[in-house]
Amino acid sequence: MIVNTNGKRALLTLGAVTLSASMAVGQAPRKGDVGEETLAPGQVLGVVGRHVQDADGADAGRLWDVLIDSNGEPRAVVIDYGGVLGVGRRKVAIAWNAVRFTPDNSARPIRLMLTRQQLGAVPTFAYGSVPVTLGDGH
Repeated sequence: MIVNTNGKRALLTLGAVTLSASMAVGQAPRKGDVGEETLAPGQVLGVVGRHVQDADGADAGRLWDVLIDSNGEPRAVVIDYGGVLGVGRRKVAIAWNAVRFTPDNSARPIRLMLTRQQLGAVPTFAYGSVPVTLGDGH
């Protein structure tokens, strides 16, 4: 289950993708209130777990999560970044406006508008009630 930007839930299935925008988040489904749209293979791109490149085209880790605000709007992506063989890896939050998605470019579908040096300067991200500092390339 994913939450889209208008606060509706969307159900994804494998193969051809079926999206069901049936109810507001937190609302129980009611019979007959589901609208469906079928998307052909290749019309959507799953991004969680995909490799991300920095502004110079170098590997910048993997996209770990997408953070949304209280209005359901995407605010940031969480990148699992750094380390060697999994040791020393950390997560950083990068502002949504500093990420470019190009699904038609299979070699570079997700690219950050930050260099590796800028990415390394972003504070470590942690889930919870502490304020989140976003790296936005400024």
